[in-house]
Amino acid sequence: MKLFATILSKLFEPMVSVAVILLFAFLQSGVSWPATLLWLIILIGPPAAMRVWARRNLGLDWDIKNRRRRILPATILLLILLYDLVLVHYFAPAFVFRLFRFFFIWMLGFLMITAWVTKISGHTAVSALAVGFILLWYGWGWWPVLITVPLVAWARVIRRDHTVGQVIAGAAYSWGLMSLMGI
Repeated sequence: MKLFATILSKLFEPMVSVAVILLFAFLQSGVSWPATLLWLIILIGPPAAMRVWARRNLGLDWDIKNRRRRILPATILLLILLYDLVLVHYFAPAFVFRLFRFFFIWMLGFLMITAWVTKISGHTAVSALAVGFILLWYGWGWWPVLITVPLVAWARVIRRDHTVGQVIAGAAYSWGLMSLMGI
């Protein structure tokens, strides 16, 4: 069971899920495949590089237990996302900019909660976002994707990365913010 939980955790890692959301967003906006791939490199490359740097130089993984150690990577990630937001504003379709603006607000809130309040599951939060956007863009005929959120939550609890409350809070945060912002 733990092996299956580990595979699910790796498969639905937040960076992977965000890349999938961005891929679908660019394709939904009518951007060509080559342009979509270029945008993915531009938007996903720097945060991925920052993650590798944090792991090698600071010994940090995504599940940073010590809140004080979360502040530097979170600040760097926010600066990268702010830069990306400006790029998307000027050079991407309006649809993608609106999505990225929402994602920036989502990330700001998520980092504030995890740095200053409590730990919530980024895996379930991003999975809930992905499911929410898939259902928004493709309709309720895609309802089977809903199973991914409880599967990811189960995996994170089985691996002892999070408590049941933390995985529920992650999904609730994403779906709640989507509802509050009228998405």
